[in-house]
Amino acid sequence: MNKKLIWTQLVENQYPVVSKYASKEYLQGLDLLDIKPGNDIAIESINQKLKSLVDWQVVLVDGLLSEVDFFKILKNKKFPISRKLRSESEIDYSPEPDYFHDLFGHVPLLTNKWFSGFLFELSSIAYDNNYNKNVIDCLSRIFWYTYEVGLMMENDQIKAYGGAILSSNKEYLNVYGENSQILPFNFEVILEKDYNYNIQEQYYFINDVKELYDCIPLISKSLNSVCK
Repeated sequence: MNKKLIWTQLVENQYPVVSKYASKEYLQGLDLLDIKPGNDIAIESINQKLKSLVDWQVVLVDGLLSEVDFFKILKNKKFPISRKLRSESEIDYSPEPDYFHDLFGHVPLLTNKWFSGFLFELSSIAYDNNYNKNVIDCLSRIFWYTYEVGLMMENDQIKAYGGAILSSNKEYLNVYGENSQILPFNFEVILEKDYNYNIQEQYYFINDVKELYDCIPLISKSLNSVCK
């Protein structure tokens, strides 16, 4: 199966899932960027829309970036997208980020000014601390438990905004399964909580996207005692 067919199948498979389980901010972004079954996606078109909406861009990269390089790219209001697209055998779950995970799972939420602002402020904290390794480790935990596996409470229902959930059948099924633990977002706990790339056992939910942006000063302040 060629890459275009794999992309088409991935979008067709996942679109009904995100339509039911994704946060309204993510779904609004999906609509704004016109990412839907049957549509060809051009990076140039995505960038034109992102530039107009929030003054961000996406940039294609080869393979996984170091955490330092990742935050340096975010500091320039750019979001890295892997050139690699998963194979046919990884349709339901890819063990590492790929083009579908990055573009379909992450980029729609960038259209939200509070969330793209949150990412920029996280990267600014990394910059202000000279990309100190301990600080980067802490910020990576915040990124993981928000943009990768984050959940949101909407009308007393748990919705997803994390890209790892929205791009993976296995992950979203796990979220709504019996064995996962869903807790209120607590950045102080997360700053010291390790993570891995496997299916998660624990998730954190926020009440709205602005909550993340508003906690940036507290995160920055906490780094002095927790991460240095």
